[in-house]
Amino acid sequence: MPGYTHLQRAMVVMWSQNLLSFGFNFASDLERLRETLKRVNRSPLGCGALAGNSFNINRDMMAEELGFKGLL
Repeated sequence: MPGYTHLQRAMVVMWSQNLLSFGFNFASDLERLRETLKRVNRSPLGCGALAGNSFNINRDMMAEELGFKGLL
């Protein structure tokens, strides 16, 4: 399979090399998503005017029950 540069054939590229380029991109995207999840996996319940409630609840317990890693 030919590799192209400036709309002209440049060199032969193996199909496996082409697939690996997508694999490396996918791996870095997956790592970015994992890091983002670590940063945003916090419960917003009760932290502001819109996300608050008038019930006397244990925010820590509720965050744990809902699968969050902590509170905002």
